[in-house]
Amino acid sequence: MKVSILIPVYRTPKFLGDILAKILGNEYPDKEIIVAVDGVLTKEIEESLNLFKDKIVLYVPNQHMGKARLLNEAVSKLDTDILVFFDNDILLPDDPQFLHRLTQTMQRYDIVEMAKEVFKESFYSTMISYEYIGFSIVHYLFSLISERLPSVIGSAFAVKKELFDQLGGFQHVVHEDVDFGARAFRLNARYTLLGCITPFPDLESTGSTFSSFFVTISSTCR
Repeated sequence: MKVSILIPVYRTPKFLGDILAKILGNEYPDKEIIVAVDGVLTKEIEESLNLFKDKIVLYVPNQHMGKARLLNEAVSKLDTDILVFFDNDILLPDDPQFLHRLTQTMQRYDIVEMAKEVFKESFYSTMISYEYIGFSIVHYLFSLISERLPSVIGSAFAVKKELFDQLGGFQHVVHEDVDFGARAFRLNARYTLLGCITPFPDLESTGSTFSSFFVTISSTCR
């Protein structure tokens, strides 16, 4: 199965370099990485891509399109089996077998989401952690009981390209990931939860709810 990893970037690359290094270090052979820049290619983004330019596909429409439209247009150019969406503010594990396990899981399911957990660095992040614990419990129970879920939290999840096309991609709504999961649920798409992701709020950012994720995908978390 061919895997296409799409990473949207807006203004700042955040952990983009680390994400690219770890995906390229993954042992899964049939993969491609698409970095989609929403807007112009800034000097900061260019610097983060210097070591990877000949190993990735760079999509730069040179206009601010919004995440949903940007990813839809990037996906429309792909001939692939599995789409993996990673926000550029996540930290991936040093796990060369992650994509192997993901593709094995995708043989049974249409959507595979990576679980989320929050670093407790402050009162704010502690409150966010309780929210994610609640989401994770609900998602885990749904995945066990019915293998269906009317929501996707986003930030890191995989979907079969066939289902993505059937749904017409992302919609331009407030939370495109949740909307995508709800529409997939109506089509009886099979859903499961894989791994552990640890997000933590970036209190230096203004107005953002949370911006940093530490992803730990391992057999002990499945």
